[in-house]
Amino acid sequence: MQIKEIKPNPDNPRTIKDEAFKKLCESIKRDPEFMVIRPIVVDDNGVILGGNMRYRAIQHLGMKEVPDDWVVKASNLTEEQQRRFIIVDNAPTGMAGDWDIDMLANKWDIPELLELGFDLDSLSDLDIGNLADGLTGSRLGKSTLREKFVVPPLSVLDTRLGYWQDRKKAWKSLGIASETGRKENALYKSKETKDPKFYYKKAKTEKLLGREISAKDFKAKYYQGSSGAFASGTSIFDPVLCEIMYRWFTPPQGVVLDPFAGGSVRGIVASVLGRDYVGVDLRQEQVDANREQYESVRKKEVSLFEQAPLPTFDDDNMPQMTCVEKRGSIWVKRNDEFVIGGGRGGKVRTCWSLAQGATGLVTAGSRSSPQVNIVAQIARKLGIPCRVHTPTGELSPEVRTAEMAGAEIVQHKAGYNNVIIARAREDAKTTGWREIPFEMECQEAIDATAAQVENIPSEAKRIVIPVGSGMSLAGLLHGLIRYGKRIPVIGVIVGADPTDRLDKYAPKKWREMVDLVKSDLKYDEYAKQTTIEGLELDPIYEAKCIPFIKPDDLLWVVGIRATAATKSESKKGDVVWHAGDSQNIDKICEGIQADFVFSCPPYYDLEVYSDDPRDLSNMNPDAFIKQYRDIIAKTCALLKNDRFAVFVVGEVRDSKGIYRRFVPETIQAFEDAGLRFYNDIVLVNAIGTVSMRVANQMVSSRKIGKVHQNVLVFVKGDPTKAAVACGPVEAMSDDECAALFGGNEEQDNPVDD
Repeated sequence: MQIKEIKPNPDNPRTIKDEAFKKLCESIKRDPEFMVIRPIVVDDNGVILGGNMRYRAIQHLGMKEVPDDWVVKASNLTEEQQRRFIIVDNAPTGMAGDWDIDMLANKWDIPELLELGFDLDSLSDLDIGNLADGLTGSRLGKSTLREKFVVPPLSVLDTRLGYWQDRKKAWKSLGIASETGRKENALYKSKETKDPKFYYKKAKTEKLLGREISAKDFKAKYYQGSSGAFASGTSIFDPVLCEIMYRWFTPPQGVVLDPFAGGSVRGIVASVLGRDYVGVDLRQEQVDANREQYESVRKKEVSLFEQAPLPTFDDDNMPQMTCVEKRGSIWVKRNDEFVIGGGRGGKVRTCWSLAQGATGLVTAGSRSSPQVNIVAQIARKLGIPCRVHTPTGELSPEVRTAEMAGAEIVQHKAGYNNVIIARAREDAKTTGWREIPFEMECQEAIDATAAQVENIPSEAKRIVIPVGSGMSLAGLLHGLIRYGKRIPVIGVIVGADPTDRLDKYAPKKWREMVDLVKSDLKYDEYAKQTTIEGLELDPIYEAKCIPFIKPDDLLWVVGIRATAATKSESKKGDVVWHAGDSQNIDKICEGIQADFVFSCPPYYDLEVYSDDPRDLSNMNPDAFIKQYRDIIAKTCALLKNDRFAVFVVGEVRDSKGIYRRFVPETIQAFEDAGLRFYNDIVLVNAIGTVSMRVANQMVSSRKIGKVHQNVLVFVKGDPTKAAVACGPVEAMSDDECAALFGGNEEQDNPVDD
C-alpha cells in the first residue's frame, strides 16, 4: 500500500515526545513483524483511526509503501464507533506517547472516557484539571469551566488567586466601600478611646510592611480613619463571592432577601446583576450609609450600563458547535452563542466569514432588522468602513446603534425591499466594498446552519423555529437530511411569505418536512412575552414562537439583536434596605416571595457593631443562638419553594479558645426551618496578618491559623427544580468585567486580615 494513500487524523488526541518517537522508530526498524500485531487502522478514505504515531515513524524511516498486512481498513464502523475507537485503541497505559488535552476536551467528556477504558492515572493532576476545565466545549457551549461559570464550581474557592483578585478590584472600582456605616474598630471590640494594644499592633504592622512607620501614619492609614478594612478593623464582604452566588443560585431578575444586611456589597452587586434586593439591618446609620453608597455607585453604574450606546459585551466567541440546553420542559438550540463585536447568532457567523479580506462593507436591511447592526459591528471590529441602506423614517434602536458603531446610514423612500437591495448592490460595485447579502441570502448561510443540526437530540419531539426570510429554516431542513434526523418542524412566520426563498434554497421536498404557521403580530411589533424558562429572546423573532411551543419541543434560537441582548444584560435590580430588627423580618418583609436567601450573619461577638441590646453581637452565646435560629426560620418562610439559600459563616472560638460550633448550629437551624443542606463550599481567604501570630499560637496552644470560611448552600424543595428555576449560569469573562468597571489601580491594604 502506498504511504501517500494513508492520511493522518486531524482529530487524533495522542501526541509523542521526541525521545519516545525515536524509540518507536527504532522498534519498527528492529522488529517490523510486530506491525502485523498492531497494524495501522484506517477508514474507507484512508484516514487513520489508530496508529498515527506508527504512521509518522514509517514516514520518518523513509518508507514509500507498506505491506498490506500493516494496514487494516475498518469499513464497518459508524462515525460514532470510529470516534470511540480512537480512545479505545489508545486507552491502555504503558504506551509511548502523551495526550493532547485540548483535543480530548473538545471531543470527549470524562464519563465517556472512563467508560471506554481510559486510565486517568496516566495523566498528571494538572492535565486532569485542564481536561475537566475544558470539558466538551460543544456540550457546555463554552470551552472552560471558568468561562462557563465565572469561577470553577468546586468545593474550594480560593480568593487568593490572581483572577479572583483582579475581578475583585474591578468590582471595587465602582466605589464600593462596604465598611461605611460600621462601627470603627469593631473587630477589636474596644470601647476605650485609647487602645492598650495600639503600639503592639503598630509593631506587627511594621513587621509585615518591612519598614518603620510613625504612630501618626499608623493611626491614619492602618488603624483608624482611612478607607481600608484593617484601618477600621471591620470585615468587608467579597463582591466576587457575591457575584458567583447570584449567578449560580438565583434566577435572572430574582428577588434576594438578606436578614443581616450589614454592608452595601450584597445589595449593590445584586442591582448590577439585575436582581432585586431586600435587606434588613438593625441600625439606621448603617442603612443610611448603605443607601448613600448605593446612590453613589448607581451614578457611575448608569454611565457604564444604561447610557452605553454600544453593546456592553464584546466577547469574541465562535464555537464550532453551539450547545443544546434543557430548560424546564423544552430544549433550546443556542445559536446566539456566536458572538462577534456584540452581535449574536448564525447571521453573525455568516457575515464574519463573508467580510474577511474586505476593504469595506455594504448591506441593506429593514429598519427593524438586526442585520444592519450586525454588519456595522463587524465592520467596526475589522476596522473597515461600512454603509447600510434602509427605508426612511425615524432610526430604530438597531439602526441607531449601527450608526454609533461608525456605519453611514443611507435612507431611501419606503417601498419594496428589492429597490433598497439594488441600491446597496450598486453602492458595493461603485466603492469596491464587499456586499453582505440582504437577509444573508447565500449558500454560506445555508451550510453554516445545516452544520448546527448535528447535536440536536433525538428526544426533541418537534423543532420550532422563527421564519423571517426563510434562510435559517432552509439550512435547518438541509441539516436534518444531512444527519438523518426525522424531527417535525414548525416554522413560525414573523414577516413576509418566505416560500420563494424556500423554493430556491430549501430541499425540494421542504413542504413535507415543515408546517408553516403565521404569528398574529406584525413584523415590527414586539412580542409581549420575551422570555421563556429564564432565557431572553429576540422580541421580533424567537419571542413570537412562544405561543406555539409545547413540552419536549426544541426552540431553535437563530440569534438575538444586540440592542435586545444589551437591554436584558443591563437591567438593574431594585435595592431596598429596611432599618429594623430581623426578629420581625416576617412583618417587615411581609408579602415578599424571595427567590434567594443570602447573608453573612454576625459571628457571635467577634465583631461588635453597636451597643443596642437587640444587636446579636452584643448577646451572650445562648441568647445569640436562640435569636439567630428564630431569624433563620422566619426568613426561610419568605423563600419560595424550589429555591436556594446561602449563608457565609465561619467558626468562632470562645474565651477558652474552643470553637462554638457555629457551622453545625447554622446547618441545624436551616434544617429545622425545613431546608436541606445541599453544598458545602470552603472559601480560602488571604493569609494576611494570621501569619504573624500563628507561630506563637501554635507553640503556646496548638491553635491553627484559620484562613477560611464556610459557604453553606441549602435548598428548599426539589434541588433539580430549583436549578431549573435559576436557568443557565450567566457568565461574564474577566476582560468583560474589567472593561465594564474600568479596573482599579488601588491595591488591597497589605494588612487586610
